[in-house]
Amino acid sequence: MVNKRYSSLSINQNILLQEKLVQGHLSLSKKTQLLLMCSLGLNCLTLVLELSGWLIAYIVISLLWQSSIYLKLVAQPNRLIKLLVSIAGLFLLALSAKQLGLLNSMVHLLVFSYLLKPLELTSRKDFYIQVLLGIFVLVTSLVFIQSLYFMLLVLLFLTINFMLLFSIFYKTASHKTLAKGVTTTLIKSIPLTLLLFIGFPKIAPFWQMPAAQNAQVGLSDEVKVGDIAKLALSNKLAFRVEFDQAPPNYQQMYWRTLVLEDFDGIKWYQRKDNYQNLWQQQLQEEPDFSSIIGLSKLPLVSYQVIVEPNFQQWLFGLNIMTNVKSEQQTVNKNRDFTLTANKKLNSVTSYRVTSALTDHINIILTPTARNRNLLVNERNNQALADEGQRLRRLYQDDLSLVKAVLTRFNQQNYHYTLNPPLLSNNSLSEFYFDTKAGFCEHYASSFTYLMRSAGIPARMVLGYLGGEYNQRGNYYSVYQRDAHAWSEVWIAGRGWLRIDPTAAVSPERVETGFSELLQQEQNMLSSDLFASFNASQWFNQLRYMFEAIDYQWTKWVVGYSINDQINVINALYLTFVQHKRLIIAISVLMLAMIVVLISLRKKNKASRFPTEVLLLNKLIKSANKLGILKTPTLTADQLAQHIISEKPSASAAVLTFINTFKKVHYQSLSADERVKEIDKLKQQFKQLTSQLKQSG
Repeated sequence: MVNKRYSSLSINQNILLQEKLVQGHLSLSKKTQLLLMCSLGLNCLTLVLELSGWLIAYIVISLLWQSSIYLKLVAQPNRLIKLLVSIAGLFLLALSAKQLGLLNSMVHLLVFSYLLKPLELTSRKDFYIQVLLGIFVLVTSLVFIQSLYFMLLVLLFLTINFMLLFSIFYKTASHKTLAKGVTTTLIKSIPLTLLLFIGFPKIAPFWQMPAAQNAQVGLSDEVKVGDIAKLALSNKLAFRVEFDQAPPNYQQMYWRTLVLEDFDGIKWYQRKDNYQNLWQQQLQEEPDFSSIIGLSKLPLVSYQVIVEPNFQQWLFGLNIMTNVKSEQQTVNKNRDFTLTANKKLNSVTSYRVTSALTDHINIILTPTARNRNLLVNERNNQALADEGQRLRRLYQDDLSLVKAVLTRFNQQNYHYTLNPPLLSNNSLSEFYFDTKAGFCEHYASSFTYLMRSAGIPARMVLGYLGGEYNQRGNYYSVYQRDAHAWSEVWIAGRGWLRIDPTAAVSPERVETGFSELLQQEQNMLSSDLFASFNASQWFNQLRYMFEAIDYQWTKWVVGYSINDQINVINALYLTFVQHKRLIIAISVLMLAMIVVLISLRKKNKASRFPTEVLLLNKLIKSANKLGILKTPTLTADQLAQHIISEKPSASAAVLTFINTFKKVHYQSLSADERVKEIDKLKQQFKQLTSQLKQSG
């Protein structure tokens, strides 16, 4: 009864029926269990930086627990235990949801479900859901990291997930065979992947990244002495720049980022209270500066900036940025010549800038801006304030006063270091008169304070200086270690002038970057594992090569926007219009080649079997069409008896064909004898199939 029932069902229906007959129990081979554990751990590993401590602990416990179950060290948990584990996990998730934000909460829920699913693998359907959940967990990690190397890692882990899926169908196949099959399948999918990448509509994501929950990277809108020196120990990439023409000189590459105008005696900052009102007041007082300084007459440079995710809103550009364009963000050009994005940068962001390389910025100073940039907080810095007033009495000309301070930095025993001595209460006076050792923010901060004390409007500017040129990619990489602080003083008739006190202490820092001595100091203090290799030429050449590859990936794949997609499709359409006949001819030729290749493949596949076997297979197919089914366990004689029992009128023809088949297939015949017997077998096959049809 069961066999007859199976015979009328499809293969998939048979599988489902078998599972039902074994009461929902799914038996996994040891190989599949091992792949299941591997994929579970590796998929979760890709998200480990985004997961809470309790969920990471749950992953470890879950892996150990499920491994013990499959090793039969412990029994499967009962329903009560599963229920308690689920409730405990959901309770922890609910407690941490507010801190995690929407997206991270959804990721936690996804991973938690993925970990629970192996506890109820009772059918193939459960197994398929487990594999799909794993792949979804894996690709979710690409929301947070999009580098080329991480993508390759995800692709490797994806291969293991597909091996897990294949293992349920090919139970006796080795891991090597499974890996080969998966690799072949992935390679065959490349054309379709490229087609979807180029042509599939770029739909904006419907979620928002929980930027507030991610650690901000890089500069801050508050800085005190020592902050940038700590940042300079980081070799983390900040942004990359590719110029459309010859790049400017190193000492012109001041990447303007933040202007800090308030000082509370310890730190410089952008004051957030009543800032908007002051800003509006300044807008009313100040005329349009662009017409005053005549930007159109200045030498311009244009370049593309690709910023790494930093969960901040400010962007980077050189000096006066006259034109900014981004397809990913709305960019604001601020009146202090800085750039900000409308949203925090939670993914790689690209924009194009045109800048004027001039020292003269905004020659008009409003009363509000003047008062704001002359404020002096004497807390902790009374001695430095007195020094500013003393210098004012000595030098009536502002530029002469500026030069006097820079000369002091240059000629007295000041020292440029990443490891300055600690200052009590961050006292600028203590640095200026006593310790005389510091990084860029020490010099810029004390200089700005001194200028204000002398009655010269001054402000702190934060950003980056220079960058590392990559010859293999023809672009500059700017790292967090390139963070820099400098000052701007306002001089009547000339506007805001950039003054970098660091140049007076360490000229090579401004002209070429870190000196050899400072680089050694950075390598010694940095926690980067590869910092000690930075002086090695072979290491740097290797690093440049990998970074250039990653840059092209970021530029053309990660940064592939909807406008790029439209441009590519338009270019393909124009190419088609211009070379219509040629493309049609090539397409027809390729189609013909595909047809020929398929035919040859079928022929080759058929030629791998001897003629008698092919005739026997044809007989089986003919019998199947008449409802006479052959199972894989039947021999040729059993097949003959089976056909005879169903079609007695064809018994003689069946026996004749089978006997000839056995003679050709099993006996040792000469070449001439085999040809004769094959011809005979072909004639018998025609007669037999004709009789079967007539009896039908």
